[in-house]
Amino acid sequence: MKEIFKSYAKYYDIIYADKDYEKECDFLEEIFRNYSKITPKTILDGGCGTGGHAIPLAKRGYEVTGVDLSEEMINIAKEKAKENGVNIDFRVMDLRELRLNKKFDVCILMFAVIDYIINTKDLLKVFANIRETLKNDSLFIFDFWYGPAVLTILPTPRMKTLERRV
Repeated sequence: MKEIFKSYAKYYDIIYADKDYEKECDFLEEIFRNYSKITPKTILDGGCGTGGHAIPLAKRGYEVTGVDLSEEMINIAKEKAKENGVNIDFRVMDLRELRLNKKFDVCILMFAVIDYIINTKDLLKVFANIRETLKNDSLFIFDFWYGPAVLTILPTPRMKTLERRV
């Protein structure tokens, strides 16, 4: 899995330039307001990629720790955080081996991160590790592909032309 993101990382933000991370963070905050027993302050962003959710959340005042399996993604995330003037603890780490000496109010796994965990043993390990990082009365928020919809609405060929001037 790690190898996939070596070359992909440098194109990731170009490919997903039209993704509305701010709106998704608005939705996350709505979940916080509606379902959290506490006012969240600390967020673990698992599979954080290049910081698409971590950076806007940090700009909104949350203390964010981002972990990702890809060193290339983390390096880009660190640079983007610096450019945005936010301090985020980004770490290269596999969710199956998640070890942080910290507890969080919220853990998010966004953009179908959980779908990359493809066997039950590993999935149970990820869930147990995340549980260990969460405080009592915390939230665990993740999204995933809904299988029946994927099978019903089959993918169609698409082409996306991207241009980035340096």
